[in-house]
Amino acid sequence: MEYNLPPTVERKRIAKFGYGLVAKRGIKKNSDIFRKIPALSVPITELRPTICSYCFGIKLQTEDFVSPATVKILIQCPDCKLTYYCSKTCKEADSELHKSGECQSLSKMGRIPPTYVLLIIRVIFLSGPARRKFYGAMDNMMSHLERLKLESRFEAMEVITRGTVEYTGTLLLYEQLLEIMAKLNVNSASVTNPLFEPIGAMIDPEFALINHSCDPNCMLMFDKNMMILRTMRDIDASEQITISYVDNAHPMNERRRHILETYFFDCQCSSCKVPGGRTIDHFDLRDMLICPRCARQFQPFNDDGKINVKDCPDCHTAIPPKTLELVDVKGCDKLLKEEVVTEKDAQNLLLEIQSLNKCFLPLNRSPIANCFDKLASYYYSDTHRIFDELFFTFCAETAFDGLFTPNVIYNGVIIARQFRILTRIFSLAPVMLQQSVLNPKVPNIDLILFVQSNTLLKSIVLGYGPDSLFEKFVKASFYDVVAKRLGKAAVARFAKFDRTSPAYSQEYATFQKFITAPSRLPSTLYEKKPIQS
Repeated sequence: MEYNLPPTVERKRIAKFGYGLVAKRGIKKNSDIFRKIPALSVPITELRPTICSYCFGIKLQTEDFVSPATVKILIQCPDCKLTYYCSKTCKEADSELHKSGECQSLSKMGRIPPTYVLLIIRVIFLSGPARRKFYGAMDNMMSHLERLKLESRFEAMEVITRGTVEYTGTLLLYEQLLEIMAKLNVNSASVTNPLFEPIGAMIDPEFALINHSCDPNCMLMFDKNMMILRTMRDIDASEQITISYVDNAHPMNERRRHILETYFFDCQCSSCKVPGGRTIDHFDLRDMLICPRCARQFQPFNDDGKINVKDCPDCHTAIPPKTLELVDVKGCDKLLKEEVVTEKDAQNLLLEIQSLNKCFLPLNRSPIANCFDKLASYYYSDTHRIFDELFFTFCAETAFDGLFTPNVIYNGVIIARQFRILTRIFSLAPVMLQQSVLNPKVPNIDLILFVQSNTLLKSIVLGYGPDSLFEKFVKASFYDVVAKRLGKAAVARFAKFDRTSPAYSQEYATFQKFITAPSRLPSTLYEKKPIQS
């Protein structure tokens, strides 16, 4: 089987990993190893009516502060009525695969099936050289089928496989299709928008060669349907290319649990198995607790992932049982699954986060920070822009921070979090601009927004490469809006500033005081109506 690899990497057998990708020569950080369209990809079931099935352009009406949109209209397939395209060009580019059997199968079903059924239908109806290449690559993929048979989800896999045989009329045997389904389960990945929110699923032979590390040297990201493998640091010749298969901001226990349950291996990377053994002073911000009494930072896990502390190592303040439960994988998972649908849900989650923050868990540590991202989608939606005192506090304490990533480098997760925080401050801008005319103590919000959006644009170029969809969206939605308000002379002056400039630091300090003192905010900030930006 021939792989279509760039000249900088090669497929090689690696001890304890099987096959993987290895650098043939040194590769500089913030470089593309490859940019390619995945062999097979589909929008996720829930979003299929709002996403182009070929280029993954998102319909404009889905746009909000969190999910940048890319297209204005979608064209429905006139036959199955379950597939959508943003243009005739995309419809024609996808027609060979869609019309080979996918369209007919979806018409029989009469509804959009689960995402992985959509993906396996595309696998079934591949033809010609593309089919030979893909099926040849699948021969080298692990399925872990025997392990999956012991899992509770296997029964659902069997039902899906039988249904797929019935609706597609495939000549593949049931056992063959079950093996393919198992391989998709282990070797596929999410297609994400610029903020790493899943919008699709994909599988690709070259991608399947990349192994996992919790301290990876590369990141996989997408610009619409373009899959980008980009370096996050310098890579030496003969060094293995790695990405993180899971949310790399989560604590060690949560990462290892997810890896074991989904990919069936126990992660032994340098972040999980520290050379010489993990101690209480081992510095990994993803795991750190902070004592509310003496401010001592420490991490609670030993090298096996078990909690080995019950109190602060300095002042011996006892760690509350609730905190110990949360740093355990089950407690972490429970908090992350909290739904925020109503105002009551949001307030309950905010109160829970507030109580956790008072007992050793920093606001900017996962899973609390992840819950704030969830709350941001609720509080700053187009129809429900309500603000909360604790939310202000969070913005002030974590704004523009590298947060809890293990290395301060330009990568997509940091950039996405910076973007979310910028949107929070941008939402406050109308009220603050209105007040600044009457109150000189209100910070120069346009200076803050301009410097941060300018810095974010530079980070996006480094992290995603030039001319990305994300860069264009941030420029149009934030930078250009503020630059127009400021005028050319102010833009020329502020362009020399960065986040370390004394003038910026002074304004940002004023901003922190402003948003952490809600009693000084105008009452309109708490009215239950949209605030126009």
